[in-house]
This record gives sequence, C-alpha cells and structure tokens, in this order.
Amino acid sequence: MNMRAIIPLALGLGLGIFAIKMFMNVLQKAQGASNVDTVEVVKAKQEIPATSEITADMVEMVTVPQALAPRGSITDQKKVIRRVASQTIPEGVTIFNAMLAPEGTPPGMISRIPEGYRAVAVKVDEIVGVGGWVKPGSYVDVAVVMDVKCNNNRGTVSKVVLQNVQVLAIGQTIQAQGNTGASIARSVTLMIRPNDVPKLHLAASKGQLRLALRGQHDSQSGKERLATETDLLGLSQPQTQNEQKTTGFLQRWLGKQCMSETQQADNKSTSLAMASALPTQPPPSDWIVEVMSGTKTYQVRFENDRKGARRLDDKSSRESMRAPMPSVLPPAGEGRWTGAETTGDAVSPLTATE
Repeated sequence: MNMRAIIPLALGLGLGIFAIKMFMNVLQKAQGASNVDTVEVVKAKQEIPATSEITADMVEMVTVPQALAPRGSITDQKKVIRRVASQTIPEGVTIFNAMLAPEGTPPGMISRIPEGYRAVAVKVDEIVGVGGWVKPGSYVDVAVVMDVKCNNNRGTVSKVVLQNVQVLAIGQTIQAQGNTGASIARSVTLMIRPNDVPKLHLAASKGQLRLALRGQHDSQSGKERLATETDLLGLSQPQTQNEQKTTGFLQRWLGKQCMSETQQADNKSTSLAMASALPTQPPPSDWIVEVMSGTKTYQVRFENDRKGARRLDDKSSRESMRAPMPSVLPPAGEGRWTGAETTGDAVSPLTATE
C-alpha cells in the first residue's frame, strides 16, 4: 500500500474525530445551561426621571440566571407600579428598592427631602446663580448684602449666613441633565435645616442674596465673617488671637451700640412687665387724733392729706384749712386757756376749763 495515500487519510480521520468531540462538548454545555435556575427581574424599559411616578409602560420583566441576578432586585412588577423614583433610573438598569421612595410618597420634590431638612426656594438671576453654573446636586454658600443703620449711621455689610448647602432644584429641574453647559433660572431650591429657615427668609427680605459655588470635594465650613465698607478701604485694624474678632465700625455698632439699644429696650419692657405684675397698693387711710379735754376724751378724724389736713366731723374746720391746733395742757400761770393761743394745721379752736 502506498504510504503517501495513508498519511493524508490518517490526518483526515484525526481531524474528524476532534471536530466530533468539540461538537459534543458544546452540546453538553448547552444542555447543562438549560437546566440552570432562572429568575425574572424588573428592568427600566426607558429612562425614568427622578420624583416621577412609575407606570407599566416604563418597566419590563427580563429573565436572567438566578446566580447573576443583582441582590436586592425587584422580581414582582406590581411592587414597582405607582411607586415614585427617588433618583433617575437609566434605561436597561435593574430596579432596586433603594431607587424608589417609600410607599405612599407622592410624586414631586417631597420625595427628595430627607428627614430633618426643609426645601426653601430663593430668587436668583444670572449673577446670583453664578452665571447659571449652579446645578441640582451642587453645594453652595449663601451670603447676604444689606444696608444697616445704627445710631443714625448707615453702612453696607456682607455676611455669609449659610454654608455647604445642597441645591435640590434649579427652577423646575430637579435632576442634573447630561449637558454640562450653563443654564439661567429664576429660582433655586435649597435644602437646609429647620433652624436655618427663618435666617434665610430674613436675609432674603432685608438684603440681596448671593450664591458661592463650592468645589466637588470642598465640604469644610469656616466661621461666618462679616465684611464692611471699612474692609474695602483697608482701614480695618489688625487683630490678635486674644481679641474678639470684630471687623470695621459697622460690626462694632452691631456688636456693642445696637446691642446696647436692644438691651435698653428689653430692660424697659422688663420693668413695665414687673410693674404690672406687682400688687396695687391700697389708697392711704385717714388718720385719727385722740384729744383729752379735762376729764373728757374724744377722737378727731382727719383726711390723709399732707398739704392741708382737715377734720371730717366739723363743718367749720372744712371751711378753714389752716385752723389752729389745740394744746393739750393749759398755759402756765393761767386757770383758763384757749386753743387759739397755739398753732396747728387743720383743727378748729377748742376750749378747756379747769
């Protein structure tokens, strides 16, 4: 037999056996994969905006191997319908419970406000809004520029009232869009603590607000500082560590003189309150003088009047406010005495005989 013919035949037979073996392996793997446990999960059929209510046409059920199903994924479509998305859910992403607001939450801004915070909107323009570069999710500092008056002196001050405040919405937009360009809005919604709400409203009503955009990784908060016109002119005195930090004459007014006026007003209010709280004293009563005339003793009642006391039981004494007061003892060397020889304030003459 020719060896040249046997060699190609043997090679062809070996290649055929190898191909059959590979085919059998692939077939076995396919049969094994069909026996793997699968599970259906809910995926976003389209992009779902934040704070929007999820409807049936926004989601779909997709079958995936159970081993590849993300932990915490929702497997029942009914648990997603009519729920509110707490964040933007991209298309094709498996939906988790963490992406949804608590059950019963209405759609809108309320689903984005965490517990212990408040959402407050402030009016802005191109300048206040940092040229339109403030976006939802940004962090800003809030400063106020206002005119102040104290002791007939006027001035303009600027002060940072809030720091590291998160922006919830720009106008009606509550989620940052894909574009990175600037956009001008008429309002900015800020997320602040409840005790900062009156401070922000007062600053907005008394002056003009300014926003300062923070860097992505800048979360430090410094001491709120007051700037005055004196600082612009470079007339502020140098400060030491032991001194209380005051800036410019306006701040000294606010810290001392204006505070003194406030304290005086408070003290006046406190005095009035204390006076009204004290019990009312009764009017002074009349006073009574006991008169001894020989063997007789009687009482004379007078009004409690320092300028002109008068007897209340004697008509003649009422007519004369300066009648002489009788003496208790007679003058020396005489057996008879009259009250006219003595002086008094408001008594009619009395006569006594031994």
